[in-house]
Amino acid sequence: MRRTETSPRSPMVMQVPGSASPSTAPGSTTPQVLLCQNAAEHSHEPSSESELVKHIKSIIKFRSGPISIAEYMEEVLTNPQSGFYINRDVFGESGDFITSPEVSQMFGEMIGVWAMCLWEQMGKPAKVNLIELGPGRGTLLADLLRGSAKFANFTKALSINLVECSPTLQKIQYNTLKCEDEHVGDGKRTVSKICGAPVCWHASLEQVPSGSPTIIIAHEFYDALPIHQFQKASRGWCEKMVDIAEDSL
Repeated sequence: MRRTETSPRSPMVMQVPGSASPSTAPGSTTPQVLLCQNAAEHSHEPSSESELVKHIKSIIKFRSGPISIAEYMEEVLTNPQSGFYINRDVFGESGDFITSPEVSQMFGEMIGVWAMCLWEQMGKPAKVNLIELGPGRGTLLADLLRGSAKFANFTKALSINLVECSPTLQKIQYNTLKCEDEHVGDGKRTVSKICGAPVCWHASLEQVPSGSPTIIIAHEFYDALPIHQFQKASRGWCEKMVDIAEDSL
């Protein structure tokens, strides 16, 4: 990926490299940065990585111009076919990183104490939405529910809503929370047998029902959100963009 400086109102372009490695031209002071495209040793499915690169290149070619860092991140993380979080479990020793709930159950239990205290400060409402953004394996929430299971008034008030776009992680969360489907009238609902609270999954926060008191948990979530990135160049602020290097067309 190569970053070049452009006019004040133009983007700063970061180019997806091809086979040749870009380097700073003799006498040039323009900064250039490489992004390693060979992700095979870090991925369980190298072929999916190459397909994702092809997909991103096709978007840039179709647009006849670069895309933002935010759109690039969104494709890399949540592309329906090859996104980092979509088709596999990336957490734990067999994954790519370990989060604090996987280290000790005390983390989730302490979050549970905080949630109960907050519920009491709300006046102990009869119904409260407990929302978790990016629940991972569901470990934090499972520890929270186990730790608070003896506080019946609190758990009876809970309506659990998980914001998760990965079908693979949704299935893992279903099992971690010991969920079962129950028939209710002509339909069915999913219930966590840890505490008896209903559980629903949503692809985005906008899909979560509103109108009830709400507690939101977002552990290590915001650092994975797509962002727009800007850099102050010699001729003013420029947004960084992702484009295709000339030698990879």
